[in-house]
Amino acid sequence: CGGEGAGVVESVVIPANGRVTLCISSQLGCALNCQFCFTARMGLRRHLSLAEIVDQVVISRRRYPETPISNIVFMGMGE
Repeated sequence: CGGEGAGVVESVVIPANGRVTLCISSQLGCALNCQFCFTARMGLRRHLSLAEIVDQVVISRRRYPETPISNIVFMGMGE
C-alpha cells in the first residue's frame, strides 16, 4: 500500500484437516493496544478499502491456483 498510512497488508493461507482457510486483514495496525502484541505497538494506521480487502482473496487465489479456499476469516488484529 502506498501513500498516507502505508504499510504491508498480510494474508495467511492455512491448510488443515481437509479444508483451506484464508485469513485476511481489514486494517493496518490495531487500536486495542494489547501489551503483548507487536501489531498493537503500531497503533491503528487506517482501515483497508473494500478493494484492498477483496484483493487479498484475489491475489491468494492467483498465487495458489491449485489450492481451493474453503473458508475466509478475518485476522485477530482488532477486527
